[in-house]
Amino acid sequence: NMPKKGWGVPVCLVLMALPLLVPWNVVGTIWQVFGRNDIGLLGYYVNALGFNYNYVQDPFDAWVTVIIMDVWHWTSLVVLLCYAGLVSIPDAFYQAAKIDGASRWAVFRYIQLPKMQRVLLIAVLL
Repeated sequence: NMPKKGWGVPVCLVLMALPLLVPWNVVGTIWQVFGRNDIGLLGYYVNALGFNYNYVQDPFDAWVTVIIMDVWHWTSLVVLLCYAGLVSIPDAFYQAAKIDGASRWAVFRYIQLPKMQRVLLIAVLL
């Protein structure tokens, strides 16, 4: 069963929606500072691990940085879509599975995943 009530649910939903509220130019500026070798956390820690990371001079590093930035920005939408899809599944399905003695894997495989197909298709297409 998905948690539908409690103080933690709205807090988590707001925190998950925050990256979507940030415009692209601000996201680019944040990640530009974040990836710098001298003051950015990403640049500092990647170089501390022994990699030669410099997104300004190396096109591959720039590409990886853009991919990470894009994943960070859009993952929250996919999570919110999946949460909305899971919450929309009626409790009767979960209760029937509990009566039948279904395992957590069986609930996921036979109830949640089939009911989430449309939501996951929309998320993949976006």
